Amino acid sequence: QRLGATGVGDWWPDRIRDPRLPTRTADRWFDTGAFVLPRNPDGTWRLGNAGRGILNEDGMFTLDFGLMKSFRVREGMELQFRWETFNVTNTPTLGTPNTNVESPDFGKSRGTMSTPRQMQFALRLTF
Repeated sequence: QRLGATGVGDWWPDRIRDPRLPTRTADRWFDTGAFVLPRNPDGTWRLGNAGRGILNEDGMFTLDFGLMKSFRVREGMELQFRWETFNVTNTPTLGTPNTNVESPDFGKSRGTMSTPRQMQFALRLTF
């Protein structure tokens, strides 16, 4: 057991270089070689020097669009047709990468935070 923790995910590793990459992908979000298990020369475990919040996630981008047309049915009554699209560009926003040094998925993002493109049609009667 390392310092009373159940695994490296409960505490921080050593950061030995800048983990930023020029191009990030879902399989390599940051340089995993920039982090190592924190051990003293005698082999005992210690708290690492990597700070909290030093890695960032994918920026959220979504573009929504809507069209509507109102038709007068009679005086005091209106029918409105609506078409709405959410995430028009269908841009995926990757989820949080795995930050557990001992995980085989360390540095990989295995999900998305954004929803895929969605459309809806509606009729609204106002009176």
